[in-house]
Amino acid sequence: MVFKRVLHPVGQGAFFTEQFFDNAGKAVFNVAYDCGSFTSLPNLVEYEIRNTFEKNAHIDLLFISHFDEDHVNKLMVLQSQTKIDKDTKVVIPFKYPYLLMVMDEDYPSLSRFIMRMFNIGAQVVGVDEDIDENRPGEPIDIDKLDGNITLGGKNVIRLDKVLWYYYPFMLPDQSSLQKVFEGKVKGKVKLDDPCEILAKRKELRDIYKTIGKTKGGVTRINVNALFMLSFPAVDVVCNTNIWHQINLTGKAAPTCFYTGDSNLKGNGYDEVKQRVTEILDIYSKGTKVCMMQVPHHGSNKCFPEKMTDRTDGFFECAFVNCNPWHRQQVFDSSIIGEFTRNGKMLLLVTDCYHSMVEVVAELFKIKRGNDVGR
Repeated sequence: MVFKRVLHPVGQGAFFTEQFFDNAGKAVFNVAYDCGSFTSLPNLVEYEIRNTFEKNAHIDLLFISHFDEDHVNKLMVLQSQTKIDKDTKVVIPFKYPYLLMVMDEDYPSLSRFIMRMFNIGAQVVGVDEDIDENRPGEPIDIDKLDGNITLGGKNVIRLDKVLWYYYPFMLPDQSSLQKVFEGKVKGKVKLDDPCEILAKRKELRDIYKTIGKTKGGVTRINVNALFMLSFPAVDVVCNTNIWHQINLTGKAAPTCFYTGDSNLKGNGYDEVKQRVTEILDIYSKGTKVCMMQVPHHGSNKCFPEKMTDRTDGFFECAFVNCNPWHRQQVFDSSIIGEFTRNGKMLLLVTDCYHSMVEVVAELFKIKRGNDVGR
């Protein structure tokens, strides 16, 4: 089995893919995390999609980190060039994802996409950090993951055929406006019934407009960030190569921790570090985080200084998806100096093709005794 991860060069935005190939070179699982960009280069994301997936390749699992346009404005393009259908699992940091259909004025791209998912019968799965699950249960096989399941706590998704796990989660204090909105509409509509939500769309939209207004008149319910940990099972060994203008080779598992546009200032970094470490100890003993995403495109407002601490052994190398030249860029170039001074590796993924990061790993399943097999 061959694993391939690509951090696509789409500038300020995000489009990350993970694929699993059998020994014949056929993709058996396709996974994506976000699909959007504010790049000024025409058709850049479209090119990356075509260059990654064969026409009508099935997307098995799609993670959406949050609702900003630069992370979701190419989801419809992804859907048009691949196959997203009733067997596709879409994971969103919102307990009742279909409520997003009433937020079309603030989040037009995501609202349209969720509407499309409803029409084609895709399984849209919410995440709720109010779920009190201190003890891990059995991993949820991807085949059993559907819209009736709400992820949270220590729930992990298992790709059993390829011995791989995904752990999506949020920090508890990031969903306060969601709870306010849910509380206001709970008695008026069945929150898990998309048909009823559509039937009462105008009424729900009016309620939605009354909460969390900013000075610009936008309802900032989009304060959630979906963290996602991608890692192998305990009985897998890896031969890993990372290409990013230089070639890094080793036996480290290609574990990756995606952070979206989260704010890890203050205690945030320590909180996610603890959560991730606990999950890796449970499901993948001995595995460390190989790659970690710098939050919010390298914004200084969200960047935790502990990431550059040379004594911090949480991850091997960091990456940041950004566009230092874009008029709306939030990237703070000073973090490059912080990583450099402390001798830690930082990979910049911009909208320059040569900034693409590609990770390829051969996965070997450990057999009984000392035998190792693919």
